[in-house]
Amino acid sequence: MKRFLSTTTAYAVVFLFLLCSTSLYSQEYYRFDLLASNLRIPWEIEFAPDGRIWCTERDGFVIAINPQTGERTTLLDLSQRVRSKDEAGLLGFAFHPEFPDSAYFYTSFTEIRGDEFYQVLARYRYVADTLIDEMILDEWGPVSLYHAGSRLAFGADGHLYVSTGDATEETVAQDWNSRKGKVLRYTSNGEIPVDNPLPENPVWAIGFRNPQGLVVTRDGAVYTAEHGPAIEDEVNKVDRSRNYGWPFVNGPCDDEEEMLFCNTFNVKGPFFSTGESTLGICALTEYNGTKYPGWENALLLSSLKGGRIHVLKRSANGESTTSVKDYFARCVGRIRDFAVSPDGTLHICTSNRDGRSSPGFPRETDDRLYRITRTTERPEFAEQQHPDTIFANVGESIVHSINLRNTGGAVLSIVNWWSTGAVSDDFYVHLYDGQQWVRNNGTNAFPLVVEPKTEGIQSGELALQAGNINVTRRYNIVISTEFPDVDWAEDTITILGEVGKPVSYVTSWTNNGEYGALTTGYALRSGRTSVFSVAGETGNIPRGETSTVTVTYTADDVSARDYAELAIVGNVPDRRRLIINAEAVLSTVDEKVSASPLVRPQPVTDVATFVLPDNIEAHHLTIVDALGRTVNTATLHEDAGTVIVDATQFTPGAYVAVFEGRHSLRVPFVVARQR
Repeated sequence: MKRFLSTTTAYAVVFLFLLCSTSLYSQEYYRFDLLASNLRIPWEIEFAPDGRIWCTERDGFVIAINPQTGERTTLLDLSQRVRSKDEAGLLGFAFHPEFPDSAYFYTSFTEIRGDEFYQVLARYRYVADTLIDEMILDEWGPVSLYHAGSRLAFGADGHLYVSTGDATEETVAQDWNSRKGKVLRYTSNGEIPVDNPLPENPVWAIGFRNPQGLVVTRDGAVYTAEHGPAIEDEVNKVDRSRNYGWPFVNGPCDDEEEMLFCNTFNVKGPFFSTGESTLGICALTEYNGTKYPGWENALLLSSLKGGRIHVLKRSANGESTTSVKDYFARCVGRIRDFAVSPDGTLHICTSNRDGRSSPGFPRETDDRLYRITRTTERPEFAEQQHPDTIFANVGESIVHSINLRNTGGAVLSIVNWWSTGAVSDDFYVHLYDGQQWVRNNGTNAFPLVVEPKTEGIQSGELALQAGNINVTRRYNIVISTEFPDVDWAEDTITILGEVGKPVSYVTSWTNNGEYGALTTGYALRSGRTSVFSVAGETGNIPRGETSTVTVTYTADDVSARDYAELAIVGNVPDRRRLIINAEAVLSTVDEKVSASPLVRPQPVTDVATFVLPDNIEAHHLTIVDALGRTVNTATLHEDAGTVIVDATQFTPGAYVAVFEGRHSLRVPFVVARQR
């Protein structure tokens, strides 16, 4: 099976619009209305009694957003105490069941304590648009910056339920004396209910990996949504004293070892699981409204990696699903949370700036808050101008992107792509799990995989089928194996800059191919391109010649972590990109790290050797790819000065090694294969 393995890059095609006379399609029309933008990695949203949407932002802020005007008010600022990184920060929250009469607000956050981090469960009192009188109900640690869980919900019994992750300490999920990898249960004052499984112990159920979703339904049932390691994301119906298996059981108890463990340790199987893949499932809510036919009394589940809303219908006893239907795949990127208004209208927030964005995201004003409504308006294709040639080598597999623009008033569903012509086996579109959506008045990128099998210039045709309008569109694809071979002096650059102060980085590229490189300019792709500018030479760069380029970064926020890809415009293949990582710092003079890290060789072909500064004291390594996806993790000895990584397991491309310890360190590197 062909898989999409690379970050998308821009290309364009010549197309012909064609109406299809017969097609099976669904006339379900929805629209996304933008209510707020430039949110700081929102984590949870919920309607308050005054009609505003309260939101926790991972960087440490609790805000209230007026959904009519977009006006926002800061209610609490914990940014100086909270460590916002990876899966840690200011996370879930809940209102007291009798709010605002009992004006208490509950939340969980990752607090910096010297060189360590602790997870804190706290209660505040709401007075005059301010949260005051902090009361620490519980805390546990030290914890890592991963697998924090931390969704909160009050039950029908009036008690507070809290989901927690294993903090990457897998076996503690089975320890009744640890808060990690559990569902916890407290009174509204933070005390231990007398009917908890163990006296003076908040643990209600055990065996969870990273449950980022938690809901209590109208009938009092408790459900969690949990990230699996590489397979089997799970939704679980949580019962008192039950074990949910992690790390010894992942998904259903379906092999001999798992069945033995399940029978021995009271393990309950999942209500729903994703099988042999993961979607990064996250928020859970019960939909009790009437705005969306077919959704009534269903559980709504969001996915981060999948970028979808999943509608899960429950069996009569609530123990299993009777149907699952997906909507809005990758329409607005990663969907972090839901909020349902009193009239039953669904609202969502995105999580495209959390460092793990999907292809084509983050967008310029991410993260965002949307309202989703049904509409009688229709989606509409918009014509766009594109260059008509794609450059690739025979035997090479590269990824371009088709950018579809929807100018209609409803989201557009794409359900099928196919290729025709003499070279139809040379290219195909990777459609994630059978569908992908384009927001109303928006654009989305579809990855086109090109694998030429013949030298020279070839052409074929690509067609797509919409799922909710009766339209087929066709594209003429031209593939050329005749192009210059360009090499950047560095595959990845990192720029550190103070807010408001432009910082320039000078680099270069060399034409090492047989053909002249005819350049007409430079283009920034992906990421938040508005914070970068580029200047460089244009014209014909003969074989063996070098061209200089200057990249300037102007940070606009103290917590900014930005990313972009720089492409040469002309007859240079668009995939010959320079990866740009940039970050805001308080000072461009780094007084914490005494020396620069080294990675040898660069690019890496089989083994990467990292030589770290003396005072990093790294104890955890995470390697992420250019899309922000975690591809490897490891625990290190704190005195490790040299770290060796087997890179043969990675596909060629750009990566970042993230070292966590006394200080945090990001080391970009590139994996290439020897020719």
